[in-house]
Amino acid sequence: MGYWDDIKTELFYEDFDFIRGNYSGVERLDELLDLVLSFKEGNEDFIRFGKMDGFKGSKIFHHKKNLKPFKVMVLKGLGHDHWIPLFIPKITRRLVMRDAFVCVDSLVHWSFISFSGRELTREDDKMIQLSDIMQYLTYYLDDFDKADEELPDFDIDFFKRMHHLYWEDKKAEKLEDKISDMMANIYGIFDLNFSTSRTLRVACLYFMGCNALHNNRDYISCEDVVVSYLVCFKIVLTDIRPLVRSLYDAEKWDSLESSIF
Repeated sequence: MGYWDDIKTELFYEDFDFIRGNYSGVERLDELLDLVLSFKEGNEDFIRFGKMDGFKGSKIFHHKKNLKPFKVMVLKGLGHDHWIPLFIPKITRRLVMRDAFVCVDSLVHWSFISFSGRELTREDDKMIQLSDIMQYLTYYLDDFDKADEELPDFDIDFFKRMHHLYWEDKKAEKLEDKISDMMANIYGIFDLNFSTSRTLRVACLYFMGCNALHNNRDYISCEDVVVSYLVCFKIVLTDIRPLVRSLYDAEKWDSLESSIF
């Protein structure tokens, strides 16, 4: 390790110790910290994910007429994108926006690529878009692999409420900042692609909102921050392909116009 890697390592452990010392009562925090520490120690699945290149969202994601009704509803409920391609909620005054949902879509695509070792085919993309994977992620969070569960009815009001969530307090906001700082130092140490880090962080916002609303809160708490990172890490560390295939609606395979591809 070089000088700058030593500095990044020192900063990582400062943040790690700060979180452990100031957030000890947060549910599942130890589980998350153990996982993050495994990344610092060279978790191969995470390193492979972190080396992904660029945005890997759907080729058809912005063609609304070809999206499942659930996705159209989410995008409408979460409102407009950020005006600038940066994570600055203090300026936008909105934590959860539609780009957070799009970043979740990108994580699913990255998981496919990571575990298949190849770029996605158009059939892979169709299968992801026509499956119920996004509903399972939304309603079951890191229990998304329980494919035998029945999905609840979805309502656009759920996503409109999510769009207006904000931090419970400075402590919750600082926890997210510290986790993000730890991840940034890991990315620096292993020379990973920061676009995947940004995508993962914004995707976490979506799951923070989901967890808050599932717990009947109108704010995002420390517990929501922890759960959101656990969900995102599970997506990128799990071979999600078998689950997506099991949730794929084959009857709609031919509903997409081949000209889009």
